[in-house]
Amino acid sequence: MAIYSFGSGVLLGQRTDVSNSTPVNFGLVQEVQLDMQFTTKELYGQYQFPLAIARGQAKTTEKAKLAQVNGLAFNNLIFGQSLATGQLATSYGEAGTVPSSSPYTLTSTNAASFADDYGVVYATTGSRWVTRPPMEKPGMEYGSSYQHYEDRFKKPLLPLELVLKLVPLFAPSGIDPAELYALAGVDGSGAAPAGAGAAAAALAAASRDSSGRMLKIGELDVRASAGSGELSGDNEKIIAEWQVPSGMVRQYSTAPAHELRIITVMGDSMEPTLLPGQRILVDTGDRTPSPPGIFVVWDGLGLVVKRLQVVPHSDPPRVRIGSDNGKYEPYERTLSEAYIQGRVIGQWRWL
Repeated sequence: MAIYSFGSGVLLGQRTDVSNSTPVNFGLVQEVQLDMQFTTKELYGQYQFPLAIARGQAKTTEKAKLAQVNGLAFNNLIFGQSLATGQLATSYGEAGTVPSSSPYTLTSTNAASFADDYGVVYATTGSRWVTRPPMEKPGMEYGSSYQHYEDRFKKPLLPLELVLKLVPLFAPSGIDPAELYALAGVDGSGAAPAGAGAAAAALAAASRDSSGRMLKIGELDVRASAGSGELSGDNEKIIAEWQVPSGMVRQYSTAPAHELRIITVMGDSMEPTLLPGQRILVDTGDRTPSPPGIFVVWDGLGLVVKRLQVVPHSDPPRVRIGSDNGKYEPYERTLSEAYIQGRVIGQWRWL
């Protein structure tokens, strides 16, 4: 009785540039594939149909999958590099605990001879941490506070004040200032908003002065702006400019001055929190209701001030829109249908 031997066989390689070289085993072969391709040629002569068809050029392709690779074999057959003792190993996800008191130093395994640093990751959230000295220069007391801009910062752009501090910090590394300014939504000069309308550009230029102690914020005619449903853009109607001490605003917001607007509350839906005729300060760059708060929204007929909260785990995300005045019923919309125009971050009230 015949006995058959099953398996993928053995894959050997032999150098052709060395006489009488010893065949080398590539490794443990898992699978071998042999592909043969041929072209056909037709002989027509003087006829419409071919008189004969014959095989023409041929190509053969061999593929092999290995369950275990012999690195030394590849070097001997292909690369021909001189070998040295030692190896470059990867240590990924090494766990560590930050000390409870200063100095907050954690030494990783083989730290004295590492070839590349993959950084530090906070295990709870997966956020990357940065080294402390570079973040102290732009005025951040704790280096890890930059995590705020990676995880909890809900705006599409970084504050211009922060970017202005980062430009000289990254200059020695050859980082183009225009790339950093783009993170704040301004052009390469750091002056005018990139791609913004004429009204926003004029307001941005007016919002900066040489002392840096005052912010000039435009007040809008809400009734005029309501026609387009936008608090910012070419259609906005600026009726006045307020000079506000920068320190007073910066205690509560890092938004660039050209993203801030002052409007007047209309209606009693937010009583007693906000009263009719009261002026409020709106950050038009913050249009995500997480965390919840008071926002300006477009309800299809005009701009209104409402209290917004994301419905947990809704898919697609839904927003609960309500009033502080119990006379008005809350309602829900999808996030894309809420037409949020900005977050209310301040108010003026006369006693």
